[in-house]
Amino acid sequence: MLLAVDYWLLAATKLGTLLLFLWYFYPAYKVGHRDFALL
Repeated sequence: MLLAVDYWLLAATKLGTLLLFLWYFYPAYKVGHRDFALL
């Protein structure tokens, strides 16, 4: 049970980090900062 909770917490954290990364860097990428495409 505890392992399942830890797994979902980790998954939610990864998903949140990914969404934050996209929200933060995608507008800069659209503006034309080519170096962001290499990340």
